[in-house]
Amino acid sequence: MWDVPLVALEFRLRPDVNQPLSDSYAVKHNFSVTLGAETSCTKRTASKILMATLKLVIALGLQYEKFMEHYVKRHYLFIDESGAKGYADNRERYPGELGVIAGYLVPELYLSEYRAHLKKRLASIDGVGKLHITDLLNQSEARGVIFQAFLELEIPWIYEAIYVEGLYQSEFCEGRGGDGSHKELLHAKLFMGLMIKALALVHKFKDEGVEIVVVSDNIDAGVIKKFLIESEDYLSLLRTSELKREFKVYQKSTGKLLHCSSRATAENIPSHPGLELGITCENSHMTLLSDVLANSVNHYLKMEFESNPQMLPNSKQAISNHPLRNLLLCSYDENSEEILNISDIIYRREEKHLEQKAVELDAE
Repeated sequence: MWDVPLVALEFRLRPDVNQPLSDSYAVKHNFSVTLGAETSCTKRTASKILMATLKLVIALGLQYEKFMEHYVKRHYLFIDESGAKGYADNRERYPGELGVIAGYLVPELYLSEYRAHLKKRLASIDGVGKLHITDLLNQSEARGVIFQAFLELEIPWIYEAIYVEGLYQSEFCEGRGGDGSHKELLHAKLFMGLMIKALALVHKFKDEGVEIVVVSDNIDAGVIKKFLIESEDYLSLLRTSELKREFKVYQKSTGKLLHCSSRATAENIPSHPGLELGITCENSHMTLLSDVLANSVNHYLKMEFESNPQMLPNSKQAISNHPLRNLLLCSYDENSEEILNISDIIYRREEKHLEQKAVELDAE
């Protein structure tokens, strides 16, 4: 039994393995992971648990004041995705290919008002019964009407974006600390990245108890299951301030199957004992808004990448040309010393690995 310190995260987060993990990444909080047996994979196991903790700590420092004058237990998070959403073994099909998920949070107290306003506001859109912006007859007009509705209601929104190539590199490229797992799903990573931001926005009501109901258009039951599995560790940390795991590892040196356990604690994370998460599907004016939001975020990020291939996709600079940028929450200034989105580090897109890919293709 031993404790693995935060430095176990270095091989996942450091852009350069020869440089120490900076204070801005470490956030100077006390984390520890105790593992039940010494195996070749303990460092990676510790890193994954610590990484989940670190993401939450950074996100919980964010503030959300819109609609927060009074306690509301249930909040609805309307979401949709755009771009890629496949598994980690997929490489980018074109430079800078992204997966994007975007959404907006509505307290239950305001839900009926929003639905009525949006139904009336969007009635002028020809073909509004369609499910997606790409199905509408006049997409430009529809976007304009929907963006205006966001501005009229001052709807705050959030998004999460990850490079397809960045996810691949994080799992399969040397020095990035991945497990080489083909099961890591971009869609699920995007979902959890967005959920962390949503959880940070409602943490003001942690003592009273909060329920987040995620609402999207049609999602397969299998994908919903992956979303819930992906969120288990984070929800456990928030509910109890600790994360326990049991797992089995084959130790080559002894030929034995080891029964291991791990435990992570995070005293700096406020406990959310009554936190609940649900996922439901509907096709409505509300989900059309999230569809337009996700589609537009992907569009503006693509445009930014064309002029800036070093773009950090979750930064304020990356989305600075979006018409609703002033309503965006949980973005960060890439010129600041504080990195407020760990995904931009873990899933960074490095040219050196792309160059290696080109060399390998030429050799074939």
